[in-house]
Amino acid sequence: MNQFTFILKNEKIASYKKSILAIIGLNLLFFIYLSYSTNNNYIRNTAIFAIAFTLLSYLLSYFLERKNIVFSAVFTSVAFFIFSYFKLHLWWQAIAMLFILLMYLYSIRILQVIITEKIIIYPSFPNKHIQWEMLNNLLVKDNLLTIDFKNNKLIQSEIIVEKKDEIDDEKEFNDFCRQQLNKWV
Repeated sequence: MNQFTFILKNEKIASYKKSILAIIGLNLLFFIYLSYSTNNNYIRNTAIFAIAFTLLSYLLSYFLERKNIVFSAVFTSVAFFIFSYFKLHLWWQAIAMLFILLMYLYSIRILQVIITEKIIIYPSFPNKHIQWEMLNNLLVKDNLLTIDFKNNKLIQSEIIVEKKDEIDDEKEFNDFCRQQLNKWV
């Protein structure tokens, strides 16, 4: 059974990263405010620990990145914010941060299109399962995946090329798509 997999370019990933950094900054400001405004030692210590842990995770991320070791300061700092909110009994803030973290992790995922003889799986929310009989055309040309539906809907996405000899694979893929589409004419 033939199967083709393409990785789509996620052009919004930079804006997602800026957004999560802004959210982390706001949480950091909240914990700084909390550490100065309260007389309760338990709350102050938790806030200071959250601030220190966040700053240390970014410092560690900076040094590990220079050694080409992957470490997610975003994940660890947001996870610790969630832990700190739960520890302070701020349930809604913890749940909101958990939701934001899950949405962030889902939005920066690898966008992978899987095309088989039976179905096309397109990465959206949730994944689209496209039947061949729903299509007029499906092709790759100049690193652009085009899905043309019979209802005049069109999806075009830029694909990430991993190999230098994609021209042969492009022709093979387009021939495969023509064969599958001819089955439903």
